Amino acid sequence: MCHDPEPPEEGDRLLLLLSHQYLNNENLKYLTLKAGCKLQVIGVPGAIKTSGEFKSFLDQVRPKYVLVVPRVPEPELAPPFANTVKSEAERLVTSDSAFQQSIAAPLGATGAECIIYRRGSALLTRAAVASAVAASVSGSRDVRFGGRFLLSGVLLTPNDEGLQMELFWESLAEQRLKYFVFVSPHRPER
Repeated sequence: MCHDPEPPEEGDRLLLLLSHQYLNNENLKYLTLKAGCKLQVIGVPGAIKTSGEFKSFLDQVRPKYVLVVPRVPEPELAPPFANTVKSEAERLVTSDSAFQQSIAAPLGATGAECIIYRRGSALLTRAAVASAVAASVSGSRDVRFGGRFLLSGVLLTPNDEGLQMELFWESLAEQRLKYFVFVSPHRPER
């Protein structure tokens, strides 16, 4: 997450949908420190016992990331509420269009799969970019900006307000992606 195209900023949160005897506030602060970035790790309070309470909590804390572990190793170590609310919390997060699957990986030595969902717009798949680039304006494909960026293509779509322009960029190096692009349309000279 700390190497996400948009790394966490001060105040961004990672919500763990795990409950375990060792996931207390002190250990969550340690995880925050170990993350090596500005991410705050939070857990689901033990007082939450219903879907509605979890939804209210989710709306209140607005985490940027949510860690989902579909098959928790050793679920008997978790307090009773965790096993009751966990699957419903996962359903709420995975069905919420505000969250996009970001990372899927094995969870340490347990081998259990963990999935991280990220709040925000979805990153496009290679297939979606390829499809859009195929329909893009000729002359706008595969334009390199040094060794840092590739403009894969530009898609122009007329609409009621004029013209919508979508730029499809690819980062060619690992770097912070906090850039603005200014586009100035010009009429061709006759």
